[in-house]
Amino acid sequence: MRINLKSDDMYEKMILNYLEENASDELVEKINAGTKTMANCMTFIKGEARTKAMNGVAMIEDKEVYGWAVHFFEEDEIKAKVKESPEIVVKAKKAA
Repeated sequence: MRINLKSDDMYEKMILNYLEENASDELVEKINAGTKTMANCMTFIKGEARTKAMNGVAMIEDKEVYGWAVHFFEEDEIKAKVKESPEIVVKAKKAA
């Protein structure tokens, strides 16, 4: 099932691809019916990574990043409240 979200960069595209390949039909319907964006999702993910950072560096496994993305879209009460910061970069690669 296709997810109706726009990805603006390669990291958003990687997460969107993961969601399209792994999200349940129920989650896809929820994503498509909601108002959350990939940009908001990335802000949420960066905020989660920031909580694990030590001295401005966070090493996060791909499966955890993808889990944060799923969690972001599953929970209605989650809002991306964290402001963008250039200190933290979250990279995800295709899940194995």
